[in-house]
Amino acid sequence: MLQQDCIASETLRELLAADAANLLIIDVRSPEEYAELYLPGAVNIPLDELPVAMQSFSPSQTVIAVCGKGGGRSANAAEMLRAEGFNAQYLCNGTFGWFSV
Repeated sequence: MLQQDCIASETLRELLAADAANLLIIDVRSPEEYAELYLPGAVNIPLDELPVAMQSFSPSQTVIAVCGKGGGRSANAAEMLRAEGFNAQYLCNGTFGWFSV
């Protein structure tokens, strides 16, 4: 499974190609930010709603948190998820980095 806090866009693309069913990508930005640009398949769950929403996540899935630039809200989300026992990381360089590759 995934070991480090941050996952590179290239690695996430490989995981999506190999095993998308076991990945859950959550975009922790506001609905307005999400509407501007988001990763295909990402679910919008603002960071402040994550504690309640995570109760419905499957513990068998790997959760990837994303935000605009990566490392702010997404890093906080991944840390919250790991504290609850989830295999979670955040996307290095965020949504904007994903689309600049």
